[in-house]
Amino acid sequence: MRKVLVMLLIVALGGISAYAQQNQQERRQRMEQMNERIASDLKLDDKQKAEFKQINDKYLKKMDEERQAMQGQMDRDKMREKMQAMNKERNADMKKIMTDEQFKKYQTAMQNQRQNPGGRRN
Repeated sequence: MRKVLVMLLIVALGGISAYAQQNQQERRQRMEQMNERIASDLKLDDKQKAEFKQINDKYLKKMDEERQAMQGQMDRDKMREKMQAMNKERNADMKKIMTDEQFKKYQTAMQNQRQNPGGRRN
């Protein structure tokens, strides 16, 4: 009986790990699709697209690392502050690679994304 319980526990933990990895992959795919759509809407040239992707990848990695570090801690205010600071840094990096008009459109797109995180268009 004990062996059966241990086996069930191992299978359950493996399933949880696989589910977490699948969720992370799905989130990355959604981010990629959103980034491609925004880059297209902003009419970024090839150089800008490459830099746009590089910046987003950099900050996505930083945010994932921060979430991992804060996992188990329920200080949402501290997490929100860190994420907002990273968003400000990312915006500063984005502003460097975009024209003023593109950056304004980018800010509008990001604001719309925050208001409609599911990606549904009205």
